[in-house]
Amino acid sequence: MRRFKNSTAAIAIVISIILSTQIVQLSKIHLFTFDSVSFQAQINGIEPNDLVHLHETESRHVKVIQSSCFPPRDKSQSSSTTIVYVKLAWVNLHSETFYSFVNYFCSCNEDNNKRHPWVLNTNSIPYFYFGPESFVGSDLRRILHEFNKTTCGPIYIGTPSTQDVTLHTTTYATDWYGKNKDFEYLEKLNDERHIFICHNDAPIVEGANNVFFLTPLHNRYIVPSFFPPTIVSRSERLLKEYPNVAPVFLVLGSFHVTSGNPKRNIDSLKRAMRMHHEKNFTMHFVGGGSNNQSNGTLVKFVEDNFRDNGAKIKLTPNSEADVFMSNVGYSDVILPLVDETNFPLEYQRGKRLNSAISWGL
Repeated sequence: MRRFKNSTAAIAIVISIILSTQIVQLSKIHLFTFDSVSFQAQINGIEPNDLVHLHETESRHVKVIQSSCFPPRDKSQSSSTTIVYVKLAWVNLHSETFYSFVNYFCSCNEDNNKRHPWVLNTNSIPYFYFGPESFVGSDLRRILHEFNKTTCGPIYIGTPSTQDVTLHTTTYATDWYGKNKDFEYLEKLNDERHIFICHNDAPIVEGANNVFFLTPLHNRYIVPSFFPPTIVSRSERLLKEYPNVAPVFLVLGSFHVTSGNPKRNIDSLKRAMRMHHEKNFTMHFVGGGSNNQSNGTLVKFVEDNFRDNGAKIKLTPNSEADVFMSNVGYSDVILPLVDETNFPLEYQRGKRLNSAISWGL
């Protein structure tokens, strides 16, 4: 890959290539409609076998991540089960990584050279529980409903009474050492009934056999780069239906932070957009619900920074998790806006993940 000293030039070339090849996509926000029967069934306490049965009719035309190494989901009555508890640290936190984790659990051991403790009993059907229930928002429930169509085992909401494997989806270096270290986590270090995902560099646990990071610059890692196939197929279908719409470039997350160690270099984007101001495209800013910024603040930020390109700007501030994901699915190009200005400190020279890069992969 050619390396550019000037980040603006790199972004400008990306925009130019996309525009010249006339890759197109919808610029409108499309909200998915979800059948709420299955989640209501979970809330009402319907037995797991009944819930699996509810999903058989709605997923018959969807390619399920069903490999030869696990029993079919419809054999759950005659098969044993493995209980996997996907434990959230806060409401909807890092939900963009969840499908990749489930996908990795579902993959065949021999095909992917999987590392323990991700290897599950292939004679059992995995049952995935997402909890605690109070941390699973209604928007994430809609996403999990979507996931449930293509996983090797059914998905439920809540904390199971027994757990064969617990996946702790969010830890940081400060959880492992320092004055705020979590002694409960430390007690489970190297216990293969627990998997910990660490979101930044933590050398003290680099050698642990059950701590996984999110970039290849670590001993153990899993890159969350799988996108739900049902959402991808919708995007492809809409692309065929609307072949002449201007391309959509996407900027995700905390784009409004410009001081300190900003996660996105907005200045490089402003210069690149000025270079292509005569072209027809949409620059879509999508803020996640964790930004905790008012809509007015985000609107003012976009207006102040892109006053000359207002007609090309689309803003979806503080979007819910399912809206956020749908907008990713309907874009042409994701612009992480990571370069020499923020890569060394904010992303620890590649030892910390930028979620926009994960979405792009």
